[in-house]
Parts: sequence; structure tokens; C-alpha cells
Amino acid sequence: MPSASGISWTWVARSRLADPLARWLAEPHPDWTRRDPGQPARRARRQSRWHLLVNARVEPDL
Repeated sequence: MPSASGISWTWVARSRLADPLARWLAEPHPDWTRRDPGQPARRARRQSRWHLLVNARVEPDL
């Protein structure tokens, strides 16, 4: 599965196109993924729908 870094999961969560991905992630197989794999997840907030540890802010490339 691709890295979660840099992806706006909040935007994806609002899309009905993301429902199949959310159903797949609801199954017990996926591990929790850090938004920034290079940063610790000690104080990360968990987004259960995406199995995502929010340990960094997403900064858009403009």
C-alpha cells in the first residue's frame, strides 16, 4: 500500500469513491500507518477509518 505521507485523507474521507478503501481498511489485516514515517508516533492521533497515525501536518506543495 502506498505511503500516507502528503495525502489529504480528510478530503478523501468526504468522497464516496473512498468507501471501498474504507471497507477494506475496516478488515483486521492492515497495520497502522504513520502519516510521516520518519517521525515518532508516540503522541499521534489515530484516524480509525484509515488506520492512520496522524503524527505530522500535511503541507501542500504550491
